[in-house]
Amino acid sequence: MVQFDFLIVLIALVGNLFLGLFTLLKNPKSATNKLFFLFTISIAVYNLFNYLSIYQKDDQSTLFWIRSVISIALVINLLFFFLIKTFPQSKLQIKGLYLFLSILFTSILLPITHTNLIFQGVEPLTNQPIPGKGIPLFIIDNFVFLGGGFYILLKKLRKSTGVVKTQLRLFLLGTIVMFILILLTNFLFVILLNTTAFVGLLPIYTLIFIGIVSYAIIKHRFLDISLLVARTVSFTLLVVIFAVFYAVLFALISSVFISTSMSSGTITVSTVLAIIMVFTFQPVRRLLEKITDKAFYKDHYNINDLLYNLTYIMASTLRLEDLTHQVLQELLKQMRVSRGVFILIQEDKIYEVAQEGYDKVPELDEEKIMSLLSQNSTLVFEEMPESDLKETMRNLDFSIVVHLVAEGNRIGLLALGPHLSGDIYTSEDIKVLEISAPGVAVAIENSKSYEEIRRFNITLKEEVDQATKSLKEANTRLQHIDKLKDEFVSLASHELRTPMTVIKSYIWLLLQGKSGQLSDKQMLYLDRAYSSTNRLINLVNDMLNISRIESGRLVIDKKAVDIKGLISDVITEMAPKAQEEGVNLAAPDKQNLIPSVIADPDRIKEVLINLIGNSLKFTPRDGKITVTLTSKDGEVIVEVADTGTGINKEDIQKLFQKFGVVGSSYLRKQNTQGTGLGLYLSKSLIELHGGRLWAESEGEGKGSNFYFTLKIDNGENKKLLEDEYN
Repeated sequence: MVQFDFLIVLIALVGNLFLGLFTLLKNPKSATNKLFFLFTISIAVYNLFNYLSIYQKDDQSTLFWIRSVISIALVINLLFFFLIKTFPQSKLQIKGLYLFLSILFTSILLPITHTNLIFQGVEPLTNQPIPGKGIPLFIIDNFVFLGGGFYILLKKLRKSTGVVKTQLRLFLLGTIVMFILILLTNFLFVILLNTTAFVGLLPIYTLIFIGIVSYAIIKHRFLDISLLVARTVSFTLLVVIFAVFYAVLFALISSVFISTSMSSGTITVSTVLAIIMVFTFQPVRRLLEKITDKAFYKDHYNINDLLYNLTYIMASTLRLEDLTHQVLQELLKQMRVSRGVFILIQEDKIYEVAQEGYDKVPELDEEKIMSLLSQNSTLVFEEMPESDLKETMRNLDFSIVVHLVAEGNRIGLLALGPHLSGDIYTSEDIKVLEISAPGVAVAIENSKSYEEIRRFNITLKEEVDQATKSLKEANTRLQHIDKLKDEFVSLASHELRTPMTVIKSYIWLLLQGKSGQLSDKQMLYLDRAYSSTNRLINLVNDMLNISRIESGRLVIDKKAVDIKGLISDVITEMAPKAQEEGVNLAAPDKQNLIPSVIADPDRIKEVLINLIGNSLKFTPRDGKITVTLTSKDGEVIVEVADTGTGINKEDIQKLFQKFGVVGSSYLRKQNTQGTGLGLYLSKSLIELHGGRLWAESEGEGKGSNFYFTLKIDNGENKKLLEDEYN
């Protein structure tokens, strides 16, 4: 019987010690964990003192251990009150004065318990304690600390919700059962009924307390130490196995080799056994941990690996669909969860739903989803009181809902179903989800931005393709219209040139007096008509040439040309006009040796006539027009310089446009109107020769210089010319 009682006490003692120790190690800075550790240690000591008070051989020893039981009971009462007052906060919740008075009152009672005021002695035959006159002090202590603790516990229970309420309810149940049984059997029965028959049952009461609190630890994360339960079982088994094994081994060896005295053999055997323990402890411990992990902790996963994998997915995945599905797959795989879903919100509407583990996408009520989103913290189904929110989670089969927040904005929810094992979500699970949720939210926002850009690019490409197609069609139509225009201009020019030539011829005949003598007024009118007709014929010719150039139908007949002789012919042809205008037209220096060029002489002659004629229009009487030639870098540069009205620099580019009009045009001579196409046509003809045509002027009144280039006739140019014709 004694051995059985001792075994029960030993189990209760070890259970209390491990529970308190692991609670402290989990969070040694928390006042709640510290108080719980001290509370469980005091209960373990209470069990030991109670056992010793029963199995003593003399009355004085029995009385001493009974008084020690009362002393440790005072400590238990005080720690219980402090624990209930502080739970579940991390700092002590008792003000300085109350703390001082509580400790002072207990400190005064502690030495009194070992005097005759509490127990005077024990009955010789029954070993029952004889109460003293100070026993009411012990009753007051129980009323103040135990009664006060239960009162505070009930108040907290009424105000709490969720997992805290469940924890408090279980803690209240365990402590009520333990303390009521202790008060009944170890105090009231002893004082009122004078019997100690039930005192030995004390360890059973504490085991009941340990069992209920352990259930709270395993199933409801009480004091947040559920992850240590597997290690507790493993360590307990390890201690028991090694204690039995080495005790038996030592007993067998001692019975054979060791005498009753402490000989050198005893020391040697003990040393050998210690060495064996050193080398065998770790392998056995690892084996037991592996076995207990499978039995008690099968859903364990490496947090660092999970967070690393999630970070890698978020960093390497751009598309929203790939990101949400890969994150869900990783969470479900590592945490052993049955199903999960991302519900993304935009402008109070469900924007996107990504699910894994469901047979079909769950039907989501936007109003109910928004009610879940409106909560300020993570929602765990087991921790929630009965409400509409909990009913919503029950209907959707959500075990936990984590909010996704990016830059202060709630963008959606991550909802997970139950564990495959059926266990509830641990504090570790919740912490991992809450740590990873902000990063996932930012990654989702980045993916949404990427999707918007991608979709914008697709839309933009479609619009660009459509616009390009429209432009191509418009360009095709414009080319067709331009071709029709060229054909019309060419046809109209041909049709106009013939009757205009006839009109010009008849007017010339009239001016020459072929039809009789004309009056001065008739001669004036006919002369104006002749000039206008001649200008109109030039305009038609220019339009015909431009139409041919732009349509690619103008043929350039290149050959070796003596450019100096060609210029001399043009100057000779235009000399009478220059003399009539009173302008000195100077030819190139005869001493200047200029090589031949590759050109169409008729087209270059047309260019020279246009340039010299243009200078004549803007050069006043007694002015000068000079044509010079130079050769440089395989080209001949032809310059037509005049002392005319000049051109503003900002107007130079307008000279070579169709019908271009410059700011100084009003300075031209009277009756010198042109077609407005001469310079444009000249530039086009020179470019067809592979040369350049440009103009320079210092401004109005400073004269103008026109230049164009032609390639020198050499062996290379001749070969190019032959290749072009071939």
